[in-house]
Amino acid sequence: LAEARDGQRLATERAAGAEACIAKLQDDVAALQLSAHEWAELSSSLRQKSERECLRHEGEVAELTAQAAELRSKVSELQAAARTTPWPKVTVSDHGRDAGQLARHIRLECPGADEDAVDIEALPNGVRVRMERPPDAAMGGEAETERQV
Repeated sequence: LAEARDGQRLATERAAGAEACIAKLQDDVAALQLSAHEWAELSSSLRQKSERECLRHEGEVAELTAQAAELRSKVSELQAAARTTPWPKVTVSDHGRDAGQLARHIRLECPGADEDAVDIEALPNGVRVRMERPPDAAMGGEAETERQV
């Protein structure tokens, strides 16, 4: 009889231990389910934020693309103007009419020209200036080899 009682007590203790273990496992499962729910919410929130960021960046990309197209258009206009504008730019002005002596001033504007590429030759009534047009000043047009002023 004592053995039966010991066996029953042991079975009861084991059952209580098993019930405690089952309760603990149920708590762990509930916590994991809550954690999975939290992860799903977090994932959904991150997905929505990512989509908003993508839309924002798409707008920025569209704006930058439009700006790039505008800049390309302006560059084309400037290149066309550079091809039609004479190089070098020459400005002629007369000075000293009142004093009886006339002096003619000729100003050459030659952006991009290297000082070593300019050749100045003295003439009886003035000077001859020769220079090579730099490649970037030509902007795709043909370089002028000589221009009379």
